Amino acid sequence: MPTETELIKERKRNIKADDNQDTINIAQLMAGAQGEVERQLKYFRDRYAVRGVLSISEMRTNPNQADLRQWQRFIQKYGTQLMADEEGKYRLDKARKRAGIDRNELLSQMVGLSIAYATVNVNKYMAQKQTSEANSTYTFHNALIQADHKNAKNLANDVQKKTKQFIGASNYGLTTDQHSWLRTDKLTADVNNAINRGLQAGLDDDYYNKHLFNSASTGNYNSVPALFTSASNYQANSLLRQRKALIVGVIDSYMAIQNHQTQAFWQTVGDNHVCKTCEGLAQGSPYARDKVPPQPHNGCRCFVVYK
Repeated sequence: MPTETELIKERKRNIKADDNQDTINIAQLMAGAQGEVERQLKYFRDRYAVRGVLSISEMRTNPNQADLRQWQRFIQKYGTQLMADEEGKYRLDKARKRAGIDRNELLSQMVGLSIAYATVNVNKYMAQKQTSEANSTYTFHNALIQADHKNAKNLANDVQKKTKQFIGASNYGLTTDQHSWLRTDKLTADVNNAINRGLQAGLDDDYYNKHLFNSASTGNYNSVPALFTSASNYQANSLLRQRKALIVGVIDSYMAIQNHQTQAFWQTVGDNHVCKTCEGLAQGSPYARDKVPPQPHNGCRCFVVYK
């Protein structure tokens, strides 16, 4: 049987590895939307650029039959899953009403729905990961009790119920999904604004490669990859990480009460460094069960061990 020290070290490693994998996985989900934006923009560039330059004047024209067929193919690809999600359906219905205004609006709605489709999948992923995190801390907490040669109560059903309630609950007035939609709606607006700036300037190969799809332009609002990176980093490294930390606190506190554990020992978790505040909290251990300090910063993945 592993010792308490071994269990804690393994838990810290798993938290860091899991958080890093979230960053990769969410970036990949959002990259699908970025790729779709590139494909749809290429469709219009290939057909309507004049001497290699696509400008706003060409895009302020009514869509023709070929454009509308392109729209129908797009809807066939993404419509079913969007219709199955309440927020996705809302955005799909709105897009259908606006897509025929002109080519620029058609492209804008394709951008929005590409991002909406990715958001639906990111939100599903985040719900799954919150459930997984609750199960992980439940298993870890029980293992610690057993390492102390005591019997842990079987709280699996209670943990499942609390996790389901937590995922649907609001934080700062919004659920996890709503926070995610708010951020990706901003992404949609930012990407469309970046494209429109390119169309206003004249979207040629030089502008396309050096500005609009320059992946090195971190923080550049003219760079579509930079905009997607910013959004996916928020989802993985701020929103999801914070929710995972909170569900750990909820489950651990409940288990401590049920197992009559009264003291809490702060355990620091950090990728390359640990902030001084968290180090101070660890040094200040133990804490009474009802006096455990709150997270000192957003996304803090430190946790407590109850005894």
